Amino acid sequence: MIGMYERGELNEDQAKWFKPNRPEEEFYDLENDPYELHNLASEMKDSPQMKKLRREYDKWIKKYNKAWFIPEIDSYNSFCPGGVKQVTAVPTFSVKNGLVSLKCETAGSSIAYRVFRSGGRKGRWLLYTGPFAIPDGQVAEAVGVRIGFADSEPLLVELVLD
Repeated sequence: MIGMYERGELNEDQAKWFKPNRPEEEFYDLENDPYELHNLASEMKDSPQMKKLRREYDKWIKKYNKAWFIPEIDSYNSFCPGGVKQVTAVPTFSVKNGLVSLKCETAGSSIAYRVFRSGGRKGRWLLYTGPFAIPDGQVAEAVGVRIGFADSEPLLVELVLD
């Protein structure tokens, strides 16, 4: 469809989805306009409903998305001080009762892991949410991840039971 948009082959409603700039405010009657084709915001800009929605939106943004107000260059510099992308710390592990626990020291990070299957085939990546078991002699791989940071080097864990 991008090609069709670039060649001017879409109708006005279809082309709306590909335009680079959207209006500052959008307000749709989803019951009567489920495809969000007719923006009512300009018609209702001074209505009590729009004023209330603006107040509620401002409260929500201030409470849940403070980063919304940070200029993009400042946000970039917080992730890449001096233009250098920070790297997520390599996770560490411990084993207790046959369960592998993972931890990453980078604040705000998550850990992705996978267990290698028989024959060394790599399993699918999973989000670490708590200790997990791997079969005796099998290997697990873990990586620390954080938005705006480079992923950590992989950590390989092999469980060998005595």
